[in-house]
Amino acid sequence: MEQNGQLRRQNPAARAVHPGRSVSTAAQRWIQVRRTLESRACLIDQSGRWPKENLRLLSTCGAMGWTIPRGFWGYPLPARTLHNRYQQIAAACLTTALILTQRDAAIEFLNCCRRHPLAEKLLRQAAGGRRFITIGISQITTSGQHHLPAVTADRIAGGWSVSGVIPWATGAHHADWIVAGAAVANEPEPPAGEKGQILFLLPMRRAGVRVQPAQEMAVLNASDTASVTLSGVRIMDGEVLAGPAADVMSVRRGRGRLSLNTCILPLGVAAGALDMARELASARSVECRQAVKRLEQQWQQLNAAVCALGRDGKAVGKERAVLAVEAGGSIAGLADKSRLRARANLLCSRAAMAALELAKGRGLSMAHAAQRRARESTFFFVWSSPAAVIEETLGLLAAG
Repeated sequence: MEQNGQLRRQNPAARAVHPGRSVSTAAQRWIQVRRTLESRACLIDQSGRWPKENLRLLSTCGAMGWTIPRGFWGYPLPARTLHNRYQQIAAACLTTALILTQRDAAIEFLNCCRRHPLAEKLLRQAAGGRRFITIGISQITTSGQHHLPAVTADRIAGGWSVSGVIPWATGAHHADWIVAGAAVANEPEPPAGEKGQILFLLPMRRAGVRVQPAQEMAVLNASDTASVTLSGVRIMDGEVLAGPAADVMSVRRGRGRLSLNTCILPLGVAAGALDMARELASARSVECRQAVKRLEQQWQQLNAAVCALGRDGKAVGKERAVLAVEAGGSIAGLADKSRLRARANLLCSRAAMAALELAKGRGLSMAHAAQRRARESTFFFVWSSPAAVIEETLGLLAAG
């Protein structure tokens, strides 16, 4: 059982970071931070309250600057280190991990447009924790099926008039800015270059911006993930990061990277579940212990594959902040990433079910960590799943 949120050193994610070497003072501090995050995770899950103290605690460790270049007052981590930090936070508290990674996804777009005056200003403010920025681009990527009013942009003097609904924005009620996207509205004779999409910075206190009440979900309610309604919001030209362009998302792919966070976070939750399962199985039969060990071996193999994909993509350098693959390259492409995502999702689910099975009746209590992790594992089946990932997942489920 998990007592007081203890993080054991047998945790697969932890073993991947500190294999048999002395632990520095900074590393000891990081271990204590993870213990604190885990000790609060069930209360945060039950209360649905924004984890302000968790974010403050991470800020004291420099987390707000992990993906921001030094020239913008950041403390950029090597990609592998960032990978491990995200995994370890997810193992302790997925809510906190989701908030941070969604914030860092927005920061990545600012990094890609760092010569933009407003992007430069916001990077410095974000590094110091003075502004909370999040991402809201699902309406132009994977969430068109919601049949909500599409986010469209009409050209006006000095900028754009933007209307529609952003379906998902993590931390929406707490955000100062959202990195958002819109489709340029059709016009009888659109001016040259005005077709396609725009990527822009949405100031949350601008007239016409309304954050809807957060929808109650099975898990991660404390992430404050809500839709945002835009009604004729005026976006100035100086707030447009990129576009109009046929595929404005290429501003990120133009740097040769695709984020692997959708593989990393389920592996983190799986690591936390396996940590719990291992302890619960210690008092049970040899067969139970062997089954947990096989799941751990699968975790190690899959984690190694994700890391290898990042290395082979030639996108991981000393100062790289995002573990990624080369876009459109011959070494690693979207098919590889989709396959890994599906495998990570299923392994996360199996690990969580193993912990739940070993917890027995106690695991049905909403206050039990096994129940929380079981529900957390379901999140990855619905998180930003393009058709390729859905097909891979269903194929694995059908295979038995």
